[in-house]
Amino acid sequence: MALQAAQITAHADHGGLLQITLPLPARLCGSVAGLPVGLLILGAAGDDEALLVFAASVGSMFDDAIN
Repeated sequence: MALQAAQITAHADHGGLLQITLPLPARLCGSVAGLPVGLLILGAAGDDEALLVFAASVGSMFDDAIN
């Protein structure tokens, strides 16, 4: 599976909505509360759906799972 690389920095507050368009499959990496988090997005449920078909894990397990 070929993964697309993307780097995104975003800030949303007061219920703000962030919309991102990426070619799929895509791999996103970041941190939540200081912990590294990885998200591998395989596909979307539909154009207006917020649900994604994904595999996610925290820390180095993510790299191990897809490499």
